[in-house]
Amino acid sequence: MKRLAKILFVWELGGGFGHLARIRPIALKLAERGYQLFAAMNDVTRTHRINRDIDMRILQAPLFRRRPANYVRRPPTFAHILHNIGFCNEESLAALTGAWHELYDLIRPDLVVFDHSPTALLASRGLTMRRVVIGSGFFCPPDVDPLPRFQPGDETAIRDGIDRVLSTINGCLASRQQPPLDRVLQFYREVDDTILTTFSELDHFGARQAVNYWGAWTHFGGVAPNWPEATGPRVFGYLKRFKALPALLEHLLRRKLPSLLVIDGVTAETCAKYQSDTLRLASAPLDISQAAGQCDLAVLNGTHGTAVAMLLAGKPSLHIPLFLEQAILARSVVRMGAGLCASPNDPRMIADQFDRVLASDVYRKGAIRFAGRYADFDPELQIEKIVARLQRLLPAE
Repeated sequence: MKRLAKILFVWELGGGFGHLARIRPIALKLAERGYQLFAAMNDVTRTHRINRDIDMRILQAPLFRRRPANYVRRPPTFAHILHNIGFCNEESLAALTGAWHELYDLIRPDLVVFDHSPTALLASRGLTMRRVVIGSGFFCPPDVDPLPRFQPGDETAIRDGIDRVLSTINGCLASRQQPPLDRVLQFYREVDDTILTTFSELDHFGARQAVNYWGAWTHFGGVAPNWPEATGPRVFGYLKRFKALPALLEHLLRRKLPSLLVIDGVTAETCAKYQSDTLRLASAPLDISQAAGQCDLAVLNGTHGTAVAMLLAGKPSLHIPLFLEQAILARSVVRMGAGLCASPNDPRMIADQFDRVLASDVYRKGAIRFAGRYADFDPELQIEKIVARLQRLLPAE
């Protein structure tokens, strides 16, 4: 009897549905081909809910649950992000990589697909399975020296922080008789393939040479948008809660525009207070492709997949980023003239920037230019090609 190859999908860091939306269509096609699928996930509840129709065994990913004493509040490089998620000392990193080793030993996968999973990726170094990194630019950082700077700072201090993380990594590797790294992100390059699911204009590290950009998709189902019966431009929102969210909702009520907002974790109290004939709030996922096609303006947190959906539909957007990678993505949208961004803590700025995007045709034209450049983009074809690429890495049946 032939042995079916085992494929493990790993999602360690980040929130929202974007990681699951990236993995789901690939996993679905591999399941249809009869492979044994496993998933070590950051959020097992959402993974189960979105992938309940896929024959996949779901496990909880080992996670770093605390904030280090020397937490870096504004990380200037990707190495400092690693510091904050467990690469802060050898004891923490050894515990985390050890947990991943136990999981790999339990499953014994033939192929692991890593989505924003640096600790899991480091733990896999030296093991026999094939390894693929997948994700937007931020989740697939380039192995370069010096590391790209996300924000300015004292260069000596930045370099010292990078060196400490490298020393921590190499100490952990030495305990497992693994050769040391020369550069802190070298382990991202030591894989069988890197699948950049973004477009060059939206790469958080800037357009790279000699790489293949696969584009992005938002396939995770969701119900069809149910818009309020009101006149005027349609406003779609896909947001997490933030400090100035009530001010945004109040501004939408004042503008009386037909608005449909998906707010992760929205409370019944918020719905009762702000819903009206012109504003609907939801927490369940909606069909993003339909929402992008039907809206006139999107309000987002700088989330990559939803931003791409809006750009491909030629729709302008206002971004209210909550995290570093979202802020970088938002700046890319602003740079191409397809939207604006605002601080999540500044109610007046949010209202002003919203009105600017709505009033000017400049941002719509910027989004339409992006959509025109990728008018032939076919996500289904790209997904099929990625599946074929993964299959070539698997042992012959």
